[in-house]
Amino acid sequence: MIVVGKASIKDVRILGGLWRKFSWERGKVSGRLEISNVVTDALSLQGTRVDEGLEVMMVRVGRAVDLEGFQGGGNLLIEECILGGPPSQPGLSLKRAEIAGEVRIKDSSILSGLDAEKLHAHSLYVEETFLTGGEGIGSDSPALQLAGKWAGGLSLKDAQLEERAYFKAVTLMGPVSLRYAQMQTLEIVVEEGLRKGGKDSGIGLSPLAGWVDLHGISVSRWVFSGPAIEDKDRETRLRLFSAWLRRQLPHYSAHPYESLAKALKAEADENAALRILIQKEDDVGLAQNLPLWKRFWRGLLRYTVGHGYRPEWALVWILAFIALGAFLFDLGYREGVMAPASTDVLVQEKYQKYREIPKDYPAFSAWAYSIDAFIPFLDLVLEHYWIPNADAGWAGALLRIYLWIHIGVGWILSTLFLTGLTGIIRRLE
Repeated sequence: MIVVGKASIKDVRILGGLWRKFSWERGKVSGRLEISNVVTDALSLQGTRVDEGLEVMMVRVGRAVDLEGFQGGGNLLIEECILGGPPSQPGLSLKRAEIAGEVRIKDSSILSGLDAEKLHAHSLYVEETFLTGGEGIGSDSPALQLAGKWAGGLSLKDAQLEERAYFKAVTLMGPVSLRYAQMQTLEIVVEEGLRKGGKDSGIGLSPLAGWVDLHGISVSRWVFSGPAIEDKDRETRLRLFSAWLRRQLPHYSAHPYESLAKALKAEADENAALRILIQKEDDVGLAQNLPLWKRFWRGLLRYTVGHGYRPEWALVWILAFIALGAFLFDLGYREGVMAPASTDVLVQEKYQKYREIPKDYPAFSAWAYSIDAFIPFLDLVLEHYWIPNADAGWAGALLRIYLWIHIGVGWILSTLFLTGLTGIIRRLE
């Protein structure tokens, strides 16, 4: 059926009997279409084209609203609606819909969730809305989604939004799929502050929201806003970013981390970008059941060079070990357990009586000795001329053992520092 001009469907009750469903499929309206105060078991505008805007207000649907393949030349507004739906299908389907303007969903309850897979629109705004139910509640929702079955919640899989997706005061039960979604901005309005310990309802999703699939997402700007976040509160935003990314586990994908880091770098927040990239490597260990030795190795890389993204951390460790070594070697020298490595000097009478060394023999310096022993690529000579005397009691034996540890740690940290600077670690991981 084709309607020229504006069309309006108001104050309609379709209950019971054979005609429980309102269906207008593959129709056309050359103007606006308004549907308000309608009660029916199901509503379908599948494949219908409306040249201007579509408004659906105060509609009660017992099963589902099907706008799959809908084409709109203006905006789509769904407000103050209660849309039902069996667990196996969405309460509202915008699958493959093409809308030239904005999609706004406000003050509504959508049972079994919203399916906007392959939606093409300018922007999507979801405000003060319940997206509940679906088979993803109390089940393995990732398995259902990955198998192509409806699991409830919210799906923007393969959606293309020219501008933004905006969510405010959305209560969501079930999984969230943004798999391969494309948009310029993803904005989440956080109404509540972070609770102690980082456990929060306020990551922009309700506590009952399930698995978040972010694989392949393309977003130029990730934004968290709202009264719970101050304008310059970068730390809170970073914790929110981190919480969102961790919702995708155990089905790990590196792409969302890299996409977010790229967006943060574009905003000149280099520190936040590096922290997200470090979390990318951290979450590999959370997602995989790694053997003990791999967990130890990844932990070493994490805290020494930030998985290669923070090689300067190794420099801090190097300086700390050099300072510790200088303190211990100086203490050992004062206690007489640091001895010349040359036996010719040891047997001399002046050394045995007064600890005097020949004038041509290198004098001991605790700092130079610590640096020489720790950094394998640097030779200050002293390491070859002085050594802890293991025969000088327990102090000498312990200092000799520490020297071996000092040398070994020096090789490890110096190597990690250089490989971190050159980017080798990031390529290997």
